[in-house]
Amino acid sequence: EKSNASGVDVKQRLNLHVPEPLKKTLLVKITTIQVKNMQYKMVKQFDKESEENEEKTRKSKDSANRVMNMFRAALNLAFRNDFVQSDAAWRKVKNFKGVAQSRKIFLTDHQVQKLLKVSSGHFRQLLEAGIYTGARYGELAQMTVGDYNAPNQVINLRLGKTGQRQIYLNATALELFDDWTRSKHPKTPILTQDGKTPWGKNNHSRLFHEAAKNSGLPKGSCFYSLRHYYISKAMISKIPMQMIAENCGTSIRMIEKHYGKFL
Repeated sequence: EKSNASGVDVKQRLNLHVPEPLKKTLLVKITTIQVKNMQYKMVKQFDKESEENEEKTRKSKDSANRVMNMFRAALNLAFRNDFVQSDAAWRKVKNFKGVAQSRKIFLTDHQVQKLLKVSSGHFRQLLEAGIYTGARYGELAQMTVGDYNAPNQVINLRLGKTGQRQIYLNATALELFDDWTRSKHPKTPILTQDGKTPWGKNNHSRLFHEAAKNSGLPKGSCFYSLRHYYISKAMISKIPMQMIAENCGTSIRMIEKHYGKFL
């Protein structure tokens, strides 16, 4: 219901993590133990105790929670459509508590400028788009020239992770988008790898890793860090939180949870 991309993601994750015996089990015969076993198989366990191993276990539990949310949603849909008369088997299985953690890397203006300084060409354009829109990589990769509405000063995201939305652009962003879209066909991608080839899944990862290393960014920095930068800058600039949430395709609750210190 959110988007085709979201549906594909859910299907791939469930195909990967739901055990084959459970896939073949009739809905009416699914047991709580089966669901719990699936949940715990996703958790990384280590014989040796260490801070690093504890963090890996926490991350795997956090990831398991996301998969379990998808799995329950699929089973709940079956329950609501009367394919099964009880949801007790999976309703009894609760998520791991206290494993979610807000992302800690918030880049400074100086760090972002260093990142841009070591980048060039079409990759730099991709970085600038992330910095000035707060959009996710996949959303930026799918933007076309026709999505840019200069008179209204917005970029329309038709294929966003959370559905369609508009992002209002500041003066710097408008100059960049004017330059990137000038004299181009409406169906042409705004951002490309070489002027022709669209950005595909993970095509940016190696380039970002190298640029982050060359500019001395904190360990663990990734393209998503640009989204954190955008949101934190907007909050410091006292832009209304509702507008930030709408621009970024998220909720006020999530912004308060992950960016509360910037309030």
